[in-house]
Amino acid sequence: METINWAQKASFREQILASVVVFGLLIIFFRVVLFPLQAERQQIQSRLNNLQLERAALEKFTHVLVTEFSNRPQKPMERESQSKVWILKGEQPSSFEEVAPLLKEITQPYFLKGTRVKKISDIPSKQVGNYRGTEFFLNVHGSFQNTIAYLNRIQEIRALLTIDQVSLKITDSQSATVDMEINGTLFVKEKT
Repeated sequence: METINWAQKASFREQILASVVVFGLLIIFFRVVLFPLQAERQQIQSRLNNLQLERAALEKFTHVLVTEFSNRPQKPMERESQSKVWILKGEQPSSFEEVAPLLKEITQPYFLKGTRVKKISDIPSKQVGNYRGTEFFLNVHGSFQNTIAYLNRIQEIRALLTIDQVSLKITDSQSATVDMEINGTLFVKEKT
């Protein structure tokens, strides 16, 4: 059996070989362990920054919404509901009998007031009891206040229409601009 002399100094070639092996192990450590951790840390930081921006935008929108509703004079909802009841009873005509004139009206510049319609479509009508319902879709772009005011103007139209779904998507948190998608249905009483 051979004995190892620990006091013997390594040759120059052995020292270079050991240095290359240690250097290779360091490179493997950095590539396998350290760099992926840094990339994951950067992704987490990026997500955190995005969430902070969304939070700030939501706080702005909430503040604007509270200000909008607190400064608005409270109008009785009875007038709007009463006109829809009169239309249902047949005592008052609806302003719109077809969805095309309604869509034309709500996309006019004087009705938009600071918003822009990006996409508009309608689905062929379906019979619902004594009524014919035509669904429509709008994608509106503008400031948060202008899009909310636009939605309110649509709801005030003297016609049997429902707003079935509204979704808001922040497009620019700094300038408080949003894309609002509106799904609604216009109902027309069938003539008997």
